[in-house]
Amino acid sequence: MNTNYVNAIIHCYQDGQDVFKKYRHLHKGKLLEFEDKIARSFRGADYVNYYWCHLPKGKNYAFRHYLTPKEGRSVG
Repeated sequence: MNTNYVNAIIHCYQDGQDVFKKYRHLHKGKLLEFEDKIARSFRGADYVNYYWCHLPKGKNYAFRHYLTPKEGRSVG
């Protein structure tokens, strides 16, 4: 199984609505570039949830990256 690829769901807040954008088969080595592009393209983008491509649905959640700083969240 190839663990180098993930799917992404981006949470955006646009016009008072929650909007979700989906991207598939992103290479893990290019995620920073992808997040920079998303932050520039979607001004209301809040965070990205990543999911492993090689695991069955429901057991494939990998991690979350915030695109904007959150209040009260510690910065490590």
